[in-house]
Amino acid sequence: TGEIINKEKMTIVLQGTGGEAQKQLMYDEKTVVTKDNKPAKIEDVSSGQRLICVGHTGDKGMFLAHRIDIRPAH
Repeated sequence: TGEIINKEKMTIVLQGTGGEAQKQLMYDEKTVVTKDNKPAKIEDVSSGQRLICVGHTGDKGMFLAHRIDIRPAH
């Protein structure tokens, strides 16, 4: 989870919780996006929301999200 700092084409930069470093994640057309466990679109992601991401780290060290669940900020 984390706060969205910047969203570019197919890449989201997250600010980790508890002072953790920023992390980048990639998504593609196969990534399933939900909001509160209901179908959503990547366009529904906005700054200040929490994200729960499930995926894997690729050969180049980038995290590819298979699923992104959008949750309200605390």
